[in-house]
Amino acid sequence: KAAICKRFGITVFVDNRLEVLHHMAGIVPTRYLICPDAAEVQRFASALPGVNQVQSWHDIMNRELPV
Repeated sequence: KAAICKRFGITVFVDNRLEVLHHMAGIVPTRYLICPDAAEVQRFASALPGVNQVQSWHDIMNRELPV
């Protein structure tokens, strides 16, 4: 996924797996972790800086398209 994002210049990426977002560091500037699994967050805690944790698509829309 990271290679595809780099190739196409993706600037925002949403995933429910912190491990996936970890590989996007330095490639995708805005990364959202939606409905994360607590055990995975603990396992990949070092990847949390720079990742926005949200609980819903509504939260993402409010951040990306503020009214």
